[in-house]
Amino acid sequence: MEFTVQRSLLNPMFEGYKLDAVDQEKVVSRFPLPEALSQEIASRSPLSFPEVQSRIYHNHLYTGHGRCVYVDSVSQVVLVDMNRDTLEPRFSVVYELPQTITSASATSDMHPEFPVALFASPNVLLVSDGRGSVHVLRLDSEDKPSAEPEVYNLSTEDASHHPFRLHEATSTPEGHVLAIVSFRCYGAQSQPATSGKKTPPTFEVRAVSIGPSPSTEEPRTLATVFRRRGDFVPTYVRYDPARHLTLLAGGSVYKALEAPPTHHYEPKPDELAPIPRAGENLDGPSDATDGPPRPPPYSWYQTPDALTVVFALPPTTTKHDIHVAFTSTTLTLSIDNVPSSTPLHPPTYTSARLWDKIRPETTYWTWDSEDGLLTLTLDKAEENRNWMHVFHSAEQSTSDALRWEDAEVPETRDPSELAGIRDALEKYTAEVGGGLGHGVPSLGEGEMDMEIDSAVGREICVTWVSTAEGVPDTSSAPVQLLSTDIPSAEAHAPSFVIKNALDGAEFSLAIDENGPQWTHVGTFSALSFVLASKQDTRFTYHVPGRAAMAFESGTRDRGSNVYLYRVAEGKAVWSKQAILKVAEGGSGSLLGVGLVNASQHGPVILCLTEKELVLLRSVL
Repeated sequence: MEFTVQRSLLNPMFEGYKLDAVDQEKVVSRFPLPEALSQEIASRSPLSFPEVQSRIYHNHLYTGHGRCVYVDSVSQVVLVDMNRDTLEPRFSVVYELPQTITSASATSDMHPEFPVALFASPNVLLVSDGRGSVHVLRLDSEDKPSAEPEVYNLSTEDASHHPFRLHEATSTPEGHVLAIVSFRCYGAQSQPATSGKKTPPTFEVRAVSIGPSPSTEEPRTLATVFRRRGDFVPTYVRYDPARHLTLLAGGSVYKALEAPPTHHYEPKPDELAPIPRAGENLDGPSDATDGPPRPPPYSWYQTPDALTVVFALPPTTTKHDIHVAFTSTTLTLSIDNVPSSTPLHPPTYTSARLWDKIRPETTYWTWDSEDGLLTLTLDKAEENRNWMHVFHSAEQSTSDALRWEDAEVPETRDPSELAGIRDALEKYTAEVGGGLGHGVPSLGEGEMDMEIDSAVGREICVTWVSTAEGVPDTSSAPVQLLSTDIPSAEAHAPSFVIKNALDGAEFSLAIDENGPQWTHVGTFSALSFVLASKQDTRFTYHVPGRAAMAFESGTRDRGSNVYLYRVAEGKAVWSKQAILKVAEGGSGSLLGVGLVNASQHGPVILCLTEKELVLLRSVL
């Protein structure tokens, strides 16, 4: 269940995005809300960082089963129906949550959650009040409750009404409603530890079941299906009723309560082992069986019109020992009279295919005997084309049979790092180890802030929980999530965009007899690079195969924008981006985003602000 990138779907020639000047008046429509929304929620004690993060990224607009619904600031559940021809929204209040008077009880120190309304099916609506209860509304053909709403409480070890967040609700084939909720665990876990440091909070994810007919017991409590715990509130939750599988994506793995606690062990220096690269077999034979890791065979960097490739050779090498030949597509290199005592033999290439074409008549090499550096200057046949590798063989770097000379070598970002090549070779000879620098594609040369770019997105682990008896949980290694599929009124498969260097690799989920599988289906070129400059992003969503969107949070007086990046067609070196004003100064902050399909208008993006519903049409 790993996220494996297919190199054939990457676009290394991509240059960037060009602005598409979209007429705001033609694509943006604004409609005032009957009642304003609020992102304020009272709490008697400070929130932990995961709770603050969860509230910032909370989407207040639910879209699913062809419906749109939200809860306003006066606890009214508002259903949004949109005329598919005129795109005129109609707001109707279908329910009003009872107002709770907070008392100074022991449970009042628990942090309340935002109220949430979502559909388990087209006519079953679940509404959580954020204080420990969920209201089940079964609607008739006129969207009116057909009977008195059923109220269920979440009972835990900490309280009989434990505040929780409602993430997902689905009707099962048997007629039950299965809901996924999360809440913070209190009790001993929230108390200061004996060392004086406060124990990090723990969050429980619980699947609960509601029967097809109202329960007769009082008070009604939610029946537990499974329980898992982790260190963060889930970022993304999806339940598959046909296969009884629940997807939990968050900042940690979610483990069963009976799982043994994780002990953090600090290894001794002699216990440290190297981490293999993709396709590398550390247990198999290698040229350097003991000692430090072997440095790369060369270092390289590029300018718009040339590549510079540098090899470190033994100090006894003379100019007559070096044999270099070029064609427009290949390189041949061999070094004679290499002493047998040399621990690192120079690489040898025989008509090695280059990554792209060069001009052999203007390509040359130089030898610096003092520093022991052989420098090849390859004149690009096509200027301004970014090379992802020096050799074509590096694209097959996952092959077990790949030679050391043909392995992938990252581009050296700073040419001044080449001065350290000699030192790296000497360190390797002295069994200290070394390398030839860190590389990034030249798209970011001179523009990247490594600290900012490394923090783009959110680190997540994906945990799969089965409600079928005897099926163990599975989880993925941590990945950097850039975007999730935009919440849609139509059913669709989960889709993630994962950070891959400067790009965003789009993965689609399929579940078969072998279990859930993530497949790389496309690439949002340079998405990670452009998102690094967005400092006020609240939501990052994508429409699979079409566009990625970064929505600013905005403020009550400044408003917010959405930055839309369209997928490049094929291997095009340019694509289009658009900037649209979502919330104006008087609209308030952006609180929710969703997508519906209108018959003649195609996909329409709904943006819910504190005071307006904003529609974006004809932008995808």
